[in-house]
Amino acid sequence: MLDIEDTDFMKATDATYKLNITLKDFYEKDTEAFSYPFTFPYETGLPRGKNLWFLKKQTRPGLSRSDYARWLSPITIFSEQGKVPSYNDRRIPGFNFKYDIAYHFDAHKLGVWLRDKFIKPNKVKHILEEITSIETDENGIKTLNKKYTADLFLDCSGFNSILMNKIKSEKNRSASKILINDRAWVARVPHKNKEERSTTTLCTAIQNGWVWEIPTWDRMGVGYVHSTKFTDPDTALAEFQHHLKDNGYQYKGIDYKYIKFDTYRYERMFDKNVCAIGLSACFIEPLESTGLLFIHDNLLALARCLQRHDHITQLDRDTFNTYGNKVYDGYVDFLAYHFYATSRTDTEYWRYFYNTSLLDLSYNKDEGIRANMLARLEENWFNPGFGFHYIAAGMNYDPLDLISRDLVEDNIMDAIKTRDEWVDSVRDTVKKEETHYNFLKKHIYHD
Repeated sequence: MLDIEDTDFMKATDATYKLNITLKDFYEKDTEAFSYPFTFPYETGLPRGKNLWFLKKQTRPGLSRSDYARWLSPITIFSEQGKVPSYNDRRIPGFNFKYDIAYHFDAHKLGVWLRDKFIKPNKVKHILEEITSIETDENGIKTLNKKYTADLFLDCSGFNSILMNKIKSEKNRSASKILINDRAWVARVPHKNKEERSTTTLCTAIQNGWVWEIPTWDRMGVGYVHSTKFTDPDTALAEFQHHLKDNGYQYKGIDYKYIKFDTYRYERMFDKNVCAIGLSACFIEPLESTGLLFIHDNLLALARCLQRHDHITQLDRDTFNTYGNKVYDGYVDFLAYHFYATSRTDTEYWRYFYNTSLLDLSYNKDEGIRANMLARLEENWFNPGFGFHYIAAGMNYDPLDLISRDLVEDNIMDAIKTRDEWVDSVRDTVKKEETHYNFLKKHIYHD
């Protein structure tokens, strides 16, 4: 849409490439991490598609859960070796650099860059003024500061949701019964190795939540997401610092910020003449970075409404809200599986997820199944555009019978062997690629 090239924005935003999310210790403590890659599964040559891996697992009971993503997504192998593929590289089947690459970046710097690149040059009128009064009527917002009028107002005021609150739009916090984390300690720390840049967001489950590690070009962003139901701020900070120390990061002499957040969505994210975007519309805890994706989805949904005609109808609002609510509720279910499928019982926090039934945590009154994660999992299992299957495999979920009749088919074992050999060949190919750090230096930062 905007034809932004990597060389245009990455240097200005301290960006690095992001190939996947790596999840460690969510299923069991002190076990091998597993990957959620950002690619469609490569199922060519697999007679049972992605389920062939589960047939392989039945023949090899000790098979690592991390093997699933390697089998179906070559980008996983790149990430494990700290590499990125070359631009327009077609040697790896199932991979497209344009569609299968994401980014780590400094969000504030990106905002400034977008403003300077697109707002100012296109003569968009940007008014910097404190809003001291908001006038409303039956249609929603009437004026700002008694002088600014509009057919449509976008609420981008973050957690404050200033315009949505002003028109008394209804907020739904029911999902917070399922996703119980509500606080985060965050910090910025130096890279452990100045000549390494990871291509993954590492998420590690610890005592009362999980820690993220996000590499930008100049620094690491780290944070500890946790629940006040099971810990207090001081204890959580001590746990966070202990984790940083154990993993070789600087933990003394840095600034820590304590962030409170709420899990919610507005019943009508587009209400009257106000459309909420981003944190003003909804929030889900930051695991899997669904908040950023939701901003993207809602902006596209709004664009579809606006291109229909030169006015907004109630049908437009209803369509936007139905879509937004369905996407949000799907994200809630997706994230919940990271926690409620755990086998951990080492702390009260993890025992809560281990012992709590999602069927007792209904949050969607309109769904007969309600929060039945297995039903949602089955619904999305064969949809390659949704990542449930990567998480399910990593959390040791098996969709097949204990002993599948497919195992007696003649071509099954040959197909498994062929795919294993292909994975080995990809691993050998990736070894020849330059490191992510050197790739960035050469193509983006020109150091």
